[in-house]
Amino acid sequence: MRSVYQTVQDMCLGLPETSEYLSHSFPTFKVKNKNFATYSVNHHGDGKVALLLNSSHEQQQMLVESAPKHFFVPPYIG
Repeated sequence: MRSVYQTVQDMCLGLPETSEYLSHSFPTFKVKNKNFATYSVNHHGDGKVALLLNSSHEQQQMLVESAPKHFFVPPYIG
């Protein structure tokens, strides 16, 4: 059985020119030296398994308001 991380890793690394590295001990994915996703587990004890993705402030706000159970503003990033 595949883990959530393995699925995320396959999807991210399947994109052209994507690479993976550890940032603050979490797998982070980038294209041409620009981060676009971080897979985080229990960051600072928050109990969440999350895929942190870049988005505009407006899109982030809309997602959080529409489904706060599934979307949140991560510390230090949002």
